Amino acid sequence: MPDSRVTLRLQNVTKVYGVGDAAVTALDSVDFSAQAGEVVMVMGPSGAGKTTFLTIAGALLRPTSGTIEIAGTDITGLKEKDLPAVRREKVGFIFQSFNLLESLTALENVRLVMTDITPRSATNRARELLNMLGLSRRLKSLPKNLSGGEKQRVAIARALANNPDLILADEPTANLDSARGQEVMQLLRQIALDLGQSVVIVSHDHRIREVTHRVLWLEDGRFRADVITARDAVCGQMVEVEGAPTVSFNGMSYYFCAEQCLKLFEAAPRRYVEANKG
Repeated sequence: MPDSRVTLRLQNVTKVYGVGDAAVTALDSVDFSAQAGEVVMVMGPSGAGKTTFLTIAGALLRPTSGTIEIAGTDITGLKEKDLPAVRREKVGFIFQSFNLLESLTALENVRLVMTDITPRSATNRARELLNMLGLSRRLKSLPKNLSGGEKQRVAIARALANNPDLILADEPTANLDSARGQEVMQLLRQIALDLGQSVVIVSHDHRIREVTHRVLWLEDGRFRADVITARDAVCGQMVEVEGAPTVSFNGMSYYFCAEQCLKLFEAAPRRYVEANKG
């Protein structure tokens, strides 16, 4: 179970891009917190502000207003030169495209981010993490020789290398099939519980909702607690039921992200219903 230690806190955070008539509010007075040992998933439609939220949470982007605390450190007023240390020591990043260096082995990719310890200690730490993640036989493998699931586990090991308080994951299952996606999510949940780290995930993948402790819906730059969602039977995207295109089939209501998916469903409803069973 999550403990009471808050590893990430955003208070009244707003981010505005541009000025005057060209101004776009990506985040609007957002409040958010994540506790140690907790896995939180942030969902929402495209353009909702999810990427901006994750980028600000990882100290990669400054908000227009509001405060951000990571593991008890208020980073809002820190100088730019002080932020890399915060990111390196307190935050681990997991990217959709893995972001592994193709010329380096799995071991070298993990070891590379550990700059504050001796090379031997970094090697030992990298080997320990990769062994823990079931990659003991792949230490010397280049990324091109790894499966998608193995690449993501290397990326997870790299995110854990400096023992951060917070793990931020951007669509971590997007390039994986269903089985590998579930495997990665179970792994992240276990890491959160065993190591006492917070894992915050931005994703469209409805398959991983059950592995998380909380699911939040972000839309128009704000979190909404009262949103009822359903899975689009055609594209699989999670959509807000209110206002979504809908159709009834065999006594069931189906909701869609756009009219195009609705039309595809109407053309072959049995096909999509059968494909989504189970």
